[in-house]
Amino acid sequence: MDVLNEINATNYHGSVPIGNTRPFIVNCGNEAYVAKIFDEEFENKHLINEYVCNCLAQFLHVPSPDASLIRMDQSIIDSVPELKERNIKSNLLYGSKLIEPAQPNITPPLLERIKNTDDIPSIILFDQIIYNNDRATNDGNLLINFKEKKIYAIDHSHVFKDGLLWDVHSLDRINSERVYLIDNFHQKYYKMMLRYVKGNDPFSKIKARLSFLTEQDVTYIIDSVPLEWKLLPDDADALKRFILHRINNVNEIFRCIQNQCPQWKGVI
Repeated sequence: MDVLNEINATNYHGSVPIGNTRPFIVNCGNEAYVAKIFDEEFENKHLINEYVCNCLAQFLHVPSPDASLIRMDQSIIDSVPELKERNIKSNLLYGSKLIEPAQPNITPPLLERIKNTDDIPSIILFDQIIYNNDRATNDGNLLINFKEKKIYAIDHSHVFKDGLLWDVHSLDRINSERVYLIDNFHQKYYKMMLRYVKGNDPFSKIKARLSFLTEQDVTYIIDSVPLEWKLLPDDADALKRFILHRINNVNEIFRCIQNQCPQWKGVI
């Protein structure tokens, strides 16, 4: 099980025009990353969410950009007024490798041109596991790389149903209520993607990977969240319970999806 490595930021590149958590671009040598930071306004949950979801996505082969932990020297922060004013609590950033050229607003014609439409069911199931109801309507949560002609799932700051506000009680409540599908399953971008849930076994790719994901793997991911992001022990335990509950009930998730996707003809 691989977790994120740490690299050093060499300079600040610029702000990102979209994104609720005010991401920005930093250069790490010859590579550019979209970075998010632990500050007074947004606190730590969005970094924890991104970290955990990226590790899971990489293990499950859900197409998503490579990511790293990025150490930003205080001198860089002090040289950028918009960073200096944010009351930053940790110089360790979460960074997602910048994909260019890319299109953030997908359309049905664009989806028809990509080479990895067989990954779309994996993205959909992944969203149910992490309860990501942000992708269905958010214009910036899917990305098409024009060079590779591939779709990527990006931006996992607002997951686990309540995004930056989840806690022990909210996660345990979802488990007890046995809610398996996101609550906006047929909204804008899902309407476009659900047409690719078809045939006999549309989820075969991610099912193969899920069969290798163990409780020890999930525990390892969550325990490896950087200490300076201050994930509370009770929150860590609740997050483990939540993810394992979703994985252990994946057949229930499949049944719910199948009821919503009449083109899925095969068995679960």
